[in-house]
Amino acid sequence: MFGQKVRVYRMRLGWSQEDLAGRAGVDVKTVGNIETGRTRPRLSTIRLLIQALQLNDRDRADFYANAGPTEE
Repeated sequence: MFGQKVRVYRMRLGWSQEDLAGRAGVDVKTVGNIETGRTRPRLSTIRLLIQALQLNDRDRADFYANAGPTEE
């Protein structure tokens, strides 16, 4: 579910996975693995994605809610 949210927000901006990875400062494999649900992102990665996607408060809350429990 979280990976689907990442993809939706990314696609709304018209960005590729490479675009998001570059703007967030993470590896493109990380974005791909998150979007497909292969990995659960760390809290620090979630924060980087939120900053890169420039989410408003409501979308940010939705993003965190869908991330589920994470570890740092």
